[in-house]
Amino acid sequence: MILSQTFICPKCNTQHNVYDIRNTMVYVCENCKSILGRSVNGFARIGKVKDPLYKPLFSLGTKGTIRGQEYTIVAYSERQEYGTDYYWVEYVLMRGEDRKRIFLSEFGGHYTLLEELPAGEIDTVDVSKAYQNYVYQNKRFDKWSVYSAKYHYAIGEFNWDVRFDKPMKCLEFVAPPHMIAMEYAENAREATAFYGTYIPYKEVNKAFLPGDKLPSPVGVAPAQPFSKYINPWLFLVGSAILCAVFLILQIVDNQQRVNNIVFSEGFNVESFSQQKPFVSRPFTLENKTSNMEVEIYLGGDNTWVEAEVDLVNETTGEETSFVIGTEHYSGVDEGEAWSEGHYRQKEFICNIEPGTYHFVVTPNKDQASFGTTMRLEVIWDVTSYWNAIFLSLVLLAIAIGVYIWNHSFESKRWGNSGFGHIRDASTQMPVKADYGYLLKKITNERILLVIAVVFIASLMLSNCNGYRICACKSTEKWKPGQTRGNTPRSGVGRAYFHHK
Repeated sequence: MILSQTFICPKCNTQHNVYDIRNTMVYVCENCKSILGRSVNGFARIGKVKDPLYKPLFSLGTKGTIRGQEYTIVAYSERQEYGTDYYWVEYVLMRGEDRKRIFLSEFGGHYTLLEELPAGEIDTVDVSKAYQNYVYQNKRFDKWSVYSAKYHYAIGEFNWDVRFDKPMKCLEFVAPPHMIAMEYAENAREATAFYGTYIPYKEVNKAFLPGDKLPSPVGVAPAQPFSKYINPWLFLVGSAILCAVFLILQIVDNQQRVNNIVFSEGFNVESFSQQKPFVSRPFTLENKTSNMEVEIYLGGDNTWVEAEVDLVNETTGEETSFVIGTEHYSGVDEGEAWSEGHYRQKEFICNIEPGTYHFVVTPNKDQASFGTTMRLEVIWDVTSYWNAIFLSLVLLAIAIGVYIWNHSFESKRWGNSGFGHIRDASTQMPVKADYGYLLKKITNERILLVIAVVFIASLMLSNCNGYRICACKSTEKWKPGQTRGNTPRSGVGRAYFHHK
């Protein structure tokens, strides 16, 4: 707990609470705006600050806890980018555990917590050189801005000699959610370095202004991360790994499928009708619930054929109904041969239980054609890569969406920088990183893990039940004795009547 003691302004006799009078070099009176500098006999007035541009959001002496650390606000300042109209504010905090001064910088509703690094912790020699990036703790920080700054207004206690008359040179390097800020006087060769962490405004709100609401942030801050839930680059890499997993699982599943032709039979369409459907011989589907590929072959030209097909389970009497059809037209027009349509058509039927079945086929055809035949062929337990490809495409679409979203975010960030070209902060990995580190980071992506669990479960369940995700033929199930209406026709062939 940080205790305060009384301090009286020698100019206006206003009483203030101070928290570290022994180390205070400058105190600015909130009442009379006097700048009080430490002297041999205490504090003496050495100047006066200008009027403030903003009203502080937090009062001096306010206590709050951010990420497990207790802080007390001991000073407030308004700073200006020299030669421009850009202003931001800084709150000086005293950390409870070691009484160290920490800085809470705010601009546009965004907050960054900055701590001064020990001398020698980072190389600040020749900081005036045009470094494009900086490496600290095995992480690359990209240069974001170079500018000069001066104090416009301040109140409270400062443990350094605050200069209101001279600007300081400033450099900023970012690696969201962190940044390195350096400040140095004109002609200095070494700088004071600060390590900053972006703090969401809701955390600051909860710490220092509970029960009230801070203004929402505007734009994108230099050290603001894209999202605390998604790292776009890791999401993209993780998605590629997942696609490989989908493919491997699909290959394993395909190796267990029989892919056998269990039925093949043809008939003359003209011999059967609505009142007299074709009834096939029985055939057996063995071992497990799976899928079947039904293929129709058209015998004839310049015609179409369509059939209502009922797959009847001879044990339960349950029927699975669907419509299948195809058409083919050809001829010669102005000396050039043409053809349209196909002699065959495939349909994929999902979730068929093992058992003995037969077909009941009610055919329909172009009444102007004669001698039309059709053949039905059934392949049981078909291999397919559809599910793996479909889920990979969905995941790829999500990854591309995240990438576009992130690129827009980074464009806004670097649009405010003095170094305009966009750097994707999400791709910043440790300078020395191995595959183990990368895998560990990917497994910490919670949204990606949720997607992985859902997609892999969908893939395995679909494969176990013979489903093609979003690609199974539409069917109707009928139990024995259930009333049936007329099955709608698909309309195959109607577009080709003009070729008759």
